[in-house]
Amino acid sequence: MADKKLLTVEEVSQRLSIPEKTVRDYLRSGKLRGSKIGAGRLWRIPEDEIARHLRKETAKRPVEGMETISFVSVKGGVGKSVSAIVTAFLISEKEKVLLIDLDPQNAITSHFIEDIGSIQNKTVRQVLKGEMAIQDCIIHISENLDLLPSEIELALLDKELAYQNTAVFLLHDALELVRTEYKYCIVDTPPNMSLNTQIGIVASDTVVIPTQLESWSVRGISATMQEIEDSEKAQKYIRKQISRILILPTFYEENRVVKSTYLQSLKQNYTDYVTRTIIHSASEIQKTFAMPGENISNNTRAYEEYRDFVNELKGA
Repeated sequence: MADKKLLTVEEVSQRLSIPEKTVRDYLRSGKLRGSKIGAGRLWRIPEDEIARHLRKETAKRPVEGMETISFVSVKGGVGKSVSAIVTAFLISEKEKVLLIDLDPQNAITSHFIEDIGSIQNKTVRQVLKGEMAIQDCIIHISENLDLLPSEIELALLDKELAYQNTAVFLLHDALELVRTEYKYCIVDTPPNMSLNTQIGIVASDTVVIPTQLESWSVRGISATMQEIEDSEKAQKYIRKQISRILILPTFYEENRVVKSTYLQSLKQNYTDYVTRTIIHSASEIQKTFAMPGENISNNTRAYEEYRDFVNELKGA
């Protein structure tokens, strides 16, 4: 807690609009995290506890209309895009889904569209720049699954929108036009903290952080959490709140001691965020997504694990 701003009971009371007695009750019960410090043994609460508490309270209430779920990681190779695709496929078995590719590397777009030239000037980039309506850029994939594709030129967005103060709200605003057409919107973001990622997070109700169980990926969670906190400050202007942050462990190998060690560390440091579901390392995942348009076969462990994750994502 030494590196974080600490608040008094009175300050927390004002920010949460609840009585000071309630704050103390929450602290004693563990509903809020804090510690007693100094000679007077007065409660002090880390400032980021406010956001954590609000997320937990908001998660108890169902999201109205379309729920937007972003897959975010500062590191590539953690199964982010694959997880977004499988999640979209599985949810679309029963409900209508819009899948958005915000990554200039366009792994998701390439999985569904072999001729990238056929979508030139009709991608998420044109939507965010205000050159095209979102409805005119959405591509129909299957009965319940649509795609808003990406292109490599999306990497220029930081420069193109550098002087637009409200750029982080562009995806949120665009989605308002199709909010009644879909039950879920799944957003894949680039493996960095660029403007594209910020735009995705600000538009989100839920953020999923796929995390490979190795040093760099686990260390990257802290930076991702900071980006989420910064995005939550921007969300106040559109009266939106991220209700859930889920850390999804990926590429787990049971016979690797180091993997188990990182998993336990993850659970200890991010108790409220780590999913019950763990995605094991599986060759069928790589093989499947090497083939355009394919989804994981339903007779594999990977399919069952992602099915469990989707149920968890939907609150089951």
